[in-house]
Amino acid sequence: MFPFDVDFILDILLPSTDKGVAVQFAIIIVLFGLALWKFWRNPDARLLTVGIGLVGLGLMGFRALH
Repeated sequence: MFPFDVDFILDILLPSTDKGVAVQFAIIIVLFGLALWKFWRNPDARLLTVGIGLVGLGLMGFRALH
């Protein structure tokens, strides 16, 4: 029915192993750092980048609790 594997996409978004979560966390930290480095000179973009990064990390923490 779908032209792509839904289970593969769900495993990337919601990994079922601790190793998958650790890799996902490392990728988010690296992307957050790169985005912050890219937008450091513009205060508005920097604030938006920090906000989006903290929301992403907060969602990961919320998911870890449940």
